[in-house]
Amino acid sequence: MRYFEVLYGGGYEGRLIVANNKYEATGYYLIETDGIDGYISEVDIVELKNDHPIKVSSVGIPVYKTVEELYEEMENKQLPQTICKLIQ
Repeated sequence: MRYFEVLYGGGYEGRLIVANNKYEATGYYLIETDGIDGYISEVDIVELKNDHPIKVSSVGIPVYKTVEELYEEMENKQLPQTICKLIQ
């Protein structure tokens, strides 16, 4: 189980995906977003470490959680799956 940040078109439509490998994460992203209007080469994928912080709230004091904490909070543990959408 590995964590990936998948972005398209300069950061729009970004998602944090848990999958077995980067190819599975990319394919799942394309299926979930109904494809892309452009080239597959414009999809950026970055593997994240388990302790990578993600800002979950920015009202007042910023709140951060690791990608592993976000995944553990989910009820459904199937792979691949979107943990959350990303706002750049």
